[in-house]
Amino acid sequence: GSRLNLNGLLEADGTAALDAESFLTLFLDKVIEEMAVDDEEKNYDSTELARSLVDFVDADDVEPRGDREDDYYQLQDPPYRAHNRPLLSVEELRLVEGFDVALVEALRPYVTVFPYTGGGINPNTAPSHVLATLYHGTSGLHRLADEETVRRILKLREDTILCDESAQNPACTPILEAGLDGIYPRPSYTAEVFEVRAEARYGQVRRTVEAVIDRANPAE
Repeated sequence: GSRLNLNGLLEADGTAALDAESFLTLFLDKVIEEMAVDDEEKNYDSTELARSLVDFVDADDVEPRGDREDDYYQLQDPPYRAHNRPLLSVEELRLVEGFDVALVEALRPYVTVFPYTGGGINPNTAPSHVLATLYHGTSGLHRLADEETVRRILKLREDTILCDESAQNPACTPILEAGLDGIYPRPSYTAEVFEVRAEARYGQVRRTVEAVIDRANPAE
């Protein structure tokens, strides 16, 4: 929850792919603008990147314009097809049309693919650069959180736990008090998925083991 879950953008909750594309376009604009490369190297089209990513993970094999989405992928060496399923790793972004190594590395501090079934940014744990990607507002007027909004969130969570505006819990503070409403994708306010990294060193030898743990169902 401390990062944006790319697999949470196309949940089966009535959210249209158009909403995901609109958000991703603004999100990618922000990341590309902040990339530590010369402006002439930022030869990206955020709108096309957003459309390609949505097409890569959605269930069908046709682009919104009616073209077959595999046409580009079948021309690669070796050829492959759009996965039409949730992403299994951030590295898989490199398979999406338009996403190169530099862009994927720039996205890495912002995004995750866990859990595979969705889950939005957790405003209680996300760092400031991820909080700045909270997409909020009323229909047609959505925008990314500005610096003042991020500061309000950080200030509020020093003394309280943030929760959904519908929560009936006096021990937490509704996210509305930070000036956020209509957040997309819908935030998650609890931590269920954790990355665990163990490192062992002996002399000049170092070995690292990483694991992702999901405690959403403790019985499993």
